[in-house]
Formats: sequence, C-alpha cells, structure tokens
Amino acid sequence: MGAYAVATTPDTGAKESMWSGAWPGSEVVAACLIQSPPYAVPADDRYEENAKLIAMMRTALPELMRLARLGMER
Repeated sequence: MGAYAVATTPDTGAKESMWSGAWPGSEVVAACLIQSPPYAVPADDRYEENAKLIAMMRTALPELMRLARLGMER
C-alpha cells in the first residue's frame, strides 16, 4: 500500500513510513491511498492530481462559503 499526500511542508524525499511513526501526519492535508490489491481505483488514475485537488478545495472552501453567504444575504 502506498499513498499520495499533500502536506503543508515540502517533501523531504526521506520516504517516511506510516507504520514507523515517522509519517508527518499532522502536516498532511489530503491523501489518496494506493491499495494492493486495488479495492478502489479512480477511473482517471489521477491519484496525485486528486490529492492536490482535495487540498486546494480544502483551502478554498472557507472563502467559497463566505461568498455563498454574501450571495444569500442579497
């Protein structure tokens, strides 16, 4: 099993292990797991792009919600 993760800090290239406790879990904002054997496979095979999209949406959501509230007040 592996994962594509988007974090608040740059990749160190150290290949940290989730199981060893070295995984920087508090810094990860989005992750897409790669399973073996594959139980869930995105139709587009864009694991890394999907993880980045989740992180971008997480960041954009507060502003989108603010704009939606402004639109409802009018």
